[in-house]
Amino acid sequence: MVATKSQSKGSLLGVAAGAVLGGLIGLGIGALLFGTLGMILTAAIGLTGGATVGGTVGGFLRPRRKEGPRRSLEGYQATVGVHGDADQVAKAESILKKANPIQIQTFGPDDEPFQVPLTPPEPSGNRTDQATE
Repeated sequence: MVATKSQSKGSLLGVAAGAVLGGLIGLGIGALLFGTLGMILTAAIGLTGGATVGGTVGGFLRPRRKEGPRRSLEGYQATVGVHGDADQVAKAESILKKANPIQIQTFGPDDEPFQVPLTPPEPSGNRTDQATE
């Protein structure tokens, strides 16, 4: 399960509130319809059901947008596609080259790929996975 810290807190609050509310409702129903053992069982069932529903609803009520991303793509390889006319592709290519990519591939109008040579990185770069030509 993937949840933000905010959603996890909301879920925990929902579990607590739902358990209390469900337990009280179950206790009330048990007191009206059953004896002592039935009252305890309906309270336990209400507590469990309330906690389940409360945890789900509590997680949904805490929006994901309150937090930034948990991790970045630094250290991972990503594929970026650029589609457009020749000027847009050339502009994107110059921007991407500044990011020190491992490889750039461009495709001609007939979807024929050809390799774009990369210049070696500056000595200050700490990457060890540079492409060789």
